[in-house]
Amino acid sequence: MANLECLHNVMEASVTAGANEFIYLSSHTVYGARRENPVPITEDYKSKPLVGFQYSMTKALSEQALWDFHRQHPELNITILRCCMVMGPGEGYVARALNKPLLLMVSGYNPPIQFIHGQDLARLLAWFCDNPVPGVFNVAGNGALPYSDVARILGKKAVTLPSFLAYPLVQAAWRLGLQKEASRGGLDLVRYPIVLSTDKLLKNTGFQCQYASEGALRAYVESRSR
Repeated sequence: MANLECLHNVMEASVTAGANEFIYLSSHTVYGARRENPVPITEDYKSKPLVGFQYSMTKALSEQALWDFHRQHPELNITILRCCMVMGPGEGYVARALNKPLLLMVSGYNPPIQFIHGQDLARLLAWFCDNPVPGVFNVAGNGALPYSDVARILGKKAVTLPSFLAYPLVQAAWRLGLQKEASRGGLDLVRYPIVLSTDKLLKNTGFQCQYASEGALRAYVESRSR
């Protein structure tokens, strides 16, 4: 896998250059979206990436590669930031996924969604560069929004389908190239909760986001209206 090969090359280069700290931006999706997920999820919850969702699988494999490398090079401290969806002004991956005429919901499910503003994430990464703290940390803005509220704030129409129709529809669209965001496994993200606890981050760094989840989402909406 190209991403893992690139990661390994960067780690090798870091050791060669004599670096002491390595910061990796991972994803909340490594926890997997499942009915049994605790709310909120802490960093000691077992990683269960979404099967069939390449982004989630790649992030989980990358984290494992980092710890394998750390065992060989214990002098290199590892910091992993498991980040929720990034929003704010601009057109990022998450914004493109949500910027559709219709948003699909699964009947009977309306999971809470977290966001972090891109500026807050940039400030956090800069903080860790200046104040290295090894370990795994969840990263998210305060609060969470029901998925139906996300659609409302975005001004999108939400179409609700039963799971036996929604999953085949998403998979067919993926195979036909009508959408590239996720195969059927990615639909679990709008069915089951992945709500991150950020208590460990606050306790170890004192860092607090300037934007709550809703504020990050609204910042994106406002940037689109200018």
